[in-house]
Amino acid sequence: MGGDVGWDFEREVNINGRIINSVVWKNLWRTGAARRVKLFIWKCIREINQTRDKLALYNAEQELQCGCCGAESETIEHLLLECRHARVVWRGVNINIDAVRSNCTSVSEWCTSWFSPDSSSDEIWLYTLMIGAWIIWKERCDAIFQGVSLNPLNSVHKINYHLHSHLKSHNIASELTHCSLSHQPPTPSIININVDAYFDNTTKKMGTGLIIRDETGACGGIKGRFANGTLNPEERECMAIREAKEKSFTIIHIKADAKLVIQSITGTISLIQWENRNLLKEIKHLSSFFSLCNFTFVSRNDNQVTDEVTKSVRTSERDVELYDNYSANGCSLLAKDFNVATQ
Repeated sequence: MGGDVGWDFEREVNINGRIINSVVWKNLWRTGAARRVKLFIWKCIREINQTRDKLALYNAEQELQCGCCGAESETIEHLLLECRHARVVWRGVNINIDAVRSNCTSVSEWCTSWFSPDSSSDEIWLYTLMIGAWIIWKERCDAIFQGVSLNPLNSVHKINYHLHSHLKSHNIASELTHCSLSHQPPTPSIININVDAYFDNTTKKMGTGLIIRDETGACGGIKGRFANGTLNPEERECMAIREAKEKSFTIIHIKADAKLVIQSITGTISLIQWENRNLLKEIKHLSSFFSLCNFTFVSRNDNQVTDEVTKSVRTSERDVELYDNYSANGCSLLAKDFNVATQ
């Protein structure tokens, strides 16, 4: 669609018997949301999203099942209001989707209400709705056309990431950017998480490892993840650090032997390869959800258990998650690391 789609900016539009006031279009196009987000919401109001029920009108062989859950016919109402994936995502960003469904007969009606003259002026609420709907649609497309597996928690993180970016660009989210990116030593009640990644240049296979400790140095768990097709070791180092986030924790101290990555997180200049910088931004964003989040570079000698986990995961190509019954070698390394941590 060429040019500005706001050609109906100044006029009323009849959509299935509902008159959309020109104020709605004005308020929509005046928001500071990204153009792609506004365009998607415009299509929602106009009821012209290319959902499978719409495509089936022109193709008798078109599959009708929802591209996210596969359980029901894919209408825009099902996709955004009824699909189990969408419902979990909306609840994850504190939207009462049950109340929405009971009060609105269509997605068009719901989206229209966001821009009505008597609608809430809360920009955080508005951007959450706009970005949330767009992310659900975008991930539906990724699932259909790229075979991506959907995870509601990942969707919530993406919504929060884009929300933070939108609000920051309009200087109304300074209170959200309170994360600590310093080299301060651990404090009482802090959860220490050692992170490492092991990369095979030939096969492009990689293992990542996390060792979770309390403030006394005692091990609270070991996690290892296998990955195939990684571009470079730096990418997995970033991804390993990104994985070091536990919702049940409020104060964490992440330690890794990836010096350039840690320096890029805690400093003002990015020292890592350009293709990994979006991961870096996401790590900094996720840090803001903790009361305190510190990052520290440690030597490989002080990160031996995590190093052992990553090598084991890469070799076996199997994920690991242990909270007790550690191997003899693991116990020996844990004891050595404990002595280092408590010296």
